[in-house]
Amino acid sequence: MKVVFFLLIIVLISVSFILSKKLKDGTDFLVPKGGIPYIIVAFTMAATQFGSSMMIGGVQQAQQQPLGEGFWPAAYTILAASASCFLNMLVAPKFRSYGGSVTPPDFIETRYGRSRFMRAYHSVAYICSITAVLVSQFVGFAGMGVAVGFSYEFSIILCALVVFLLAAGSGMLGVAVTDMIQYALIMILLFISMYFTSGVLAENGVPLKEVISAPFFPSDAQVEKFFYTAFPMLIGNLFSYEYFMRFMSCKGIKEARRASATAGIVLAVTAVPVALIGEIANRFYRGVPSESVFGTVVTAELPPVVSMLIILAVLMAVLTSADSLLTSISGMVARDIYGGLFHYGKSAHEVPHTKGVAKATMAAFTVIASLFALFYKQILEITFFFSPLTSGTMFAPMIVGLFWKGASRRGAIISVICGAASGILHVTGVLTLFDRVAGPALIGTAAIIIGSLAFPDKKGRLEGRKM
Repeated sequence: MKVVFFLLIIVLISVSFILSKKLKDGTDFLVPKGGIPYIIVAFTMAATQFGSSMMIGGVQQAQQQPLGEGFWPAAYTILAASASCFLNMLVAPKFRSYGGSVTPPDFIETRYGRSRFMRAYHSVAYICSITAVLVSQFVGFAGMGVAVGFSYEFSIILCALVVFLLAAGSGMLGVAVTDMIQYALIMILLFISMYFTSGVLAENGVPLKEVISAPFFPSDAQVEKFFYTAFPMLIGNLFSYEYFMRFMSCKGIKEARRASATAGIVLAVTAVPVALIGEIANRFYRGVPSESVFGTVVTAELPPVVSMLIILAVLMAVLTSADSLLTSISGMVARDIYGGLFHYGKSAHEVPHTKGVAKATMAAFTVIASLFALFYKQILEITFFFSPLTSGTMFAPMIVGLFWKGASRRGAIISVICGAASGILHVTGVLTLFDRVAGPALIGTAAIIIGSLAFPDKKGRLEGRKM
């Protein structure tokens, strides 16, 4: 098992560094010139979402539900991510119509004119959010590393090293290609596991038909569970760094739409084998600590070879998410802070040392994520902690502004301030919103409408002109 894993790592890292020969400058490192085929983009979109938070976190969530109600809750996060991909079929082509954008703050600047506040807030808030998700991936990798026979600390170090090398080798191009390779293997391994997991349930008097036909919401409490994970996915993925940069990496508008649809299908199909593992955890492993329940189920209920392959699939899933997240963080620092704030007025290709800044950022945040992963181990809690400060607050400036020409620069700034304030008050417990993501998003939407009507852009200002 260990030999196979290390051989796979060597192959993936080699592919990444071979592809680095195709890169010409720093911007090419973030969004490759000439585009990437949509099928590769689709797999890397799916792989970005499908990490430990969906596999291990989904099984954890299933285990904690009432007896016999674990199947669909295990798949809630994956299905929400799938739905977000189909929604992105609407926004991806419109984002692509704003040519020249590399990251979401580029779009904000193109749409509304220059605003240091919006670029800085968006960058800092998302750096915190994506770093938290990156930590959750490291935790998931370490948990599986222990099941393989590594120590928790060694697993963190190994994950950090591999993720850094995959991301730093050839940037977005290398991440996309290696993600496709890994995710294809993940799907094959998970569907092999279905034969055995469905057999485990059948042997215990629980036929597969009964499991799948269970109500999507087995109880009223499950509705809240679903939307707890669904809203961050449905709202946040409409303009997330990871997806935005992938839209821009496609060869054209049609390819961006096709990539979103294909990613949605891939994620929906992948939900089934994960949900079956969740159902087993729910019925037969209720007393096992949640952080180790996934590894316990696959090692106890599956043949040794299959269980090791499933653990390998989890390790690969973590790597596919983590390298994408690290690439996004590097884009925020290199493009949005270093380039956008300190080299304003220069095009993306004119900013010096972009690649060096991006790689230095990758190294720094790899270390930061590793240190946090040693102390915080609840995957879903880590993943969604910053959602009120990111998904909710930037929904209105980006999505409302994308479809409503009347959205003004000052209206967008007011929207960010109101959305951020409500998110902070909710996180600190001062204000209780009906939903931590949808609440700030609705407040931000109301603010951008009122603010834009009260402070419209000056007549004759060209949309996209820098101010």
